[in-house]
Amino acid sequence: MTLAVATLLGVMSLASDVGVLYYSSIQLQKAADAAAVAGANYFGPNHPPTPSCSWGATDAQNGACDYVVHNGITKGYITNINSPATGVASVPVGAQSVQVQLKRTDVPVFFGRLIGLSNLAAIGNATAIGPMPITTLTRGLFSVGVQFPNSMTYGTSITLSEKSSGQYGPGNWAWLNFPQCTPVGTAPPARYNGGGVPNLTQNITYGSTCAYLIGNTITPETGAKGNSTAPADAVKALIGSGGNPPTDQNQIAIGDSQLVVVPLVDWNGNNGQSSTVTIKGFAAVWLTALSGSGAAITLTGQFVKLVDQYGTGGGSATDWGTYSAPVLVQ
Repeated sequence: MTLAVATLLGVMSLASDVGVLYYSSIQLQKAADAAAVAGANYFGPNHPPTPSCSWGATDAQNGACDYVVHNGITKGYITNINSPATGVASVPVGAQSVQVQLKRTDVPVFFGRLIGLSNLAAIGNATAIGPMPITTLTRGLFSVGVQFPNSMTYGTSITLSEKSSGQYGPGNWAWLNFPQCTPVGTAPPARYNGGGVPNLTQNITYGSTCAYLIGNTITPETGAKGNSTAPADAVKALIGSGGNPPTDQNQIAIGDSQLVVVPLVDWNGNNGQSSTVTIKGFAAVWLTALSGSGAAITLTGQFVKLVDQYGTGGGSATDWGTYSAPVLVQ
């Protein structure tokens, strides 16, 4: 019995030391995760505060250092903050990345000293990629297809007319016929001609519930639906009293009703519902006014830049100003 009790006490003592090591490892890993994502934020359209911690040559590295310290980890535990990451195969081609490596070699040992153990080591490693141009949007797409441009000007007013001299072309837009997808975020059918005014109005108010990606095709709405009172009232409800977007990019968030994400499509050669249009990209528009009627509806707003949590980025997408959120890849 005496021998058994001594053995049990030894095992329990070592378990206490292992618990301390495990707790220290969890602390370091959480700090590394938070720091990598925080550093990757500096690659996006927002402008985080200037970092106070000094580690590397870039704000991304120094911003990651800030978050290590803010999470209660001593700066001396930082082994490396690399930007770009090194040796991480899961970083997509063309992505900007931050890699945080932490190591603590002074994790205390209490009972393990009885068998010759000294301090233990705990590590935490994380890599995050920064915002990337959106290639897929899983929900919230606005039911207006904007003629895709060669370039965009941010911060200045834009006027998009539904038709110009009876033809679609640069600067034009038209309503699109989105189905309702269940569950939310699933792929839409290859072609959809149903819906009606209530469906269009719901899509304007809440955005599409389907997932769309660059290269997908969408069926346009008929003019009779798009020119109805309910869709126009729904757009005006989003706009409210109007007004330009905040001058501070950090104050532009997807939750504002005036902010919508539209598909950029090519209307050239389209003939109403008899043909589909192809998504070329996604852009964020801050709506300011809707005027006119019939085939002379005019939508006024501004192109803005936005990080959308429902967007997925890809290395080959054209930068139209909408980005996926930073994400951990290691």
